[in-house]
Amino acid sequence: ICLIEGLYLEGAGWDTTNHCLTEQSNKQLIQMMPLIKIIPSETYRTNMTNYLLAPAYVTSNRRNTMGTGLVFEANLYSKKD
Repeated sequence: ICLIEGLYLEGAGWDTTNHCLTEQSNKQLIQMMPLIKIIPSETYRTNMTNYLLAPAYVTSNRRNTMGTGLVFEANLYSKKD
């Protein structure tokens, strides 16, 4: 288990009460995420209904000076199907 802070959502919002993705607020493209607990799991063993696979990049440009950028992909819960 790992705790991460300092991540941002782009093009979506985060509901801190229900701990899930929401539609973005008007005119707010980027929103800071709360402290996130990462629990590694084997995807085929988990029920991924109502989850969105979201990429996490090194920078907001989606790559660093070396041309790489994807760090990991997170399954974020959404109440919408």
